[in-house]
Parts: sequence; structure tokens; C-alpha cells
Amino acid sequence: MAEITVRQLEYFLAVVDYGSISASARHLHVSQAAVSMAIQQLEKSLNASLMTRSPSRRATPTAAGEALIPRARIAMRAIQEAADAVHDDRQSMRGTLRLAVTSTISPHVIPPLVKHFQTHYPDVFIDVTEKDQDTIQDMVRKGQADLGIVYLLSLHPDLPHVTLETVRQHVVIPSTHRLAHRESIRLEEIIEEPLIPVNVPPSIERITDSIRSLGLQPLMRWPSQNYETVRSMVSHGLGWSYFNLVPQSTVSYDGGTLKYIPIADPMPKNEILGVTQPGVEFNSKVSSAIEFIQDKASAPLDETM
Repeated sequence: MAEITVRQLEYFLAVVDYGSISASARHLHVSQAAVSMAIQQLEKSLNASLMTRSPSRRATPTAAGEALIPRARIAMRAIQEAADAVHDDRQSMRGTLRLAVTSTISPHVIPPLVKHFQTHYPDVFIDVTEKDQDTIQDMVRKGQADLGIVYLLSLHPDLPHVTLETVRQHVVIPSTHRLAHRESIRLEEIIEEPLIPVNVPPSIERITDSIRSLGLQPLMRWPSQNYETVRSMVSHGLGWSYFNLVPQSTVSYDGGTLKYIPIADPMPKNEILGVTQPGVEFNSKVSSAIEFIQDKASAPLDETM
């Protein structure tokens, strides 16, 4: 039987994930020579070439390397789960919890979650990656993230998922708007005004599809990937926006005031979901993160402050 070590697999996967010997060595805090040696030893043990190096020094898996990747991830996860089983008492949790989350959800979920873990599980390090929703789910599927946080409307159907929070779509308007006194707004009442969307794929497509499903055509202007830019544009009276999640603050970045008013039209159901790798059970870190987000979503506002 080939002699394969945990370190060899760890270094091999690091090169796969970071694209080069040098980048993986920086991530692992070891020398490039140590990474190269581990890969060479792994290739010798398996009697197969696992990586090709381009002139730009990028490392690309060979066919044999591609075949090894999912099995190496399963092996590394099994080792981690074995360690977790020994220390599954939540008071003794340790290690890293890898989260992948879209930037539109991150401000709502990540800061209180990190604070919760620092307070209750200080030996757990929260590693956060912000990506688009398709990339997040691809990372989860490949075992590069322990928990992905995405919207239901962007869910890949092959991934196990759990509801973290139900959301209701809102219109965002300046506090001086003619409809600011309303408890709800039909989109036809505001559709002639410019829509200033948060431009984070595929959220912008979901928003426009939802509006068009009502037979309405949005007049889109000044899309931005930055929530605060959108909120400030709206506070200046330049248009309205469409948010799934409502910030607690009604004051924009530059001091303008806003109103968040529920949409009265029947909109597609949407939720914040936690997605995990198929065939992999939750460990205690993932379970704790899911429970905290769910509890925070269901708690009265003054209990979450």
C-alpha cells in the first residue's frame, strides 16, 4: 500500500486551491521547498504525476490529480471529523470554521456570528470568504467551505440546505418621498421612478425577474456593488431600491434618512439558507453557527442588540 501522509494531502490541496507552490506555501506558513517535497513524495507514493507547472509557475492538476482531489478532501474531512468527535463537547470546540457568504448577506450575519464564537468558543477561528452565490456553492461542493450562506432563489438543487432566516422584500425610498408614510407599497406605484439596484450577481437578475413577473418594466439607473452607495443615492432622492434584508439604521452613509417599506405585491418566496457538502454531516462548529443564526433571526429586536 502506498504510504500517504496527512501533510502530503494537505499540501496537495493547498496547491490546488491557491494555484501555485508559492501561494500555497504562504498560506501554510511553510517554505516552498517543503510544499514541493510533499507533492513529489505524494507523486512517488502514487506512481503518478499530479501537477503540471506552466511557464507562469501556475500549478494545474493532471487527470490523475483531478481524480485525487475529491478523495483527498474526503480523507481530510474524515480526519477533521475524527478530531471533532474527540472534542465534540461544544465548550472545547477548536479549529477553523470556513464560511463562504455573499456580500449582500455578510454584513447581516457575519459580525454577530464572529462575536458569538469569540465569546463562547474562543478556540474556533472563523475564516470568511465573500463570493458570488454560484462560486459559494461550488466551494461547498468541493469541500473548500464548511458552510455556505446564500439566498433560496439562487440555490443549486443538489446541495443539502437548511433555512436560516425568512426574508421579506422591501422598497427603499428617501424619508421625504411621497409614499414614505405607507405601510406597504405596490411596485406599480413607484415603477416610473429610477430603480437603483445593488449590482451583485445573480441578485440583480433575481430582482428584475421578480419585478417583470408582475408585468412591470424597471427603469434601472446607477447600479452599484456597494450597499452604502445605493442607500446614499436613494437618500438624495435619485430613485428607489429593492432590498431583501433591511439594515437597522435608517441613516445613509452621508447622513440622509431612508424608509424601508414592505412590498405589497406577491413576490417569490425568499430565504437565507445554509448549504453544506452532500453526504457530509454537520460537525459541532457548523451546527453551532446554524443554530446561532436561526436564533438571532427569531429573537425580538431588543434581544439581538
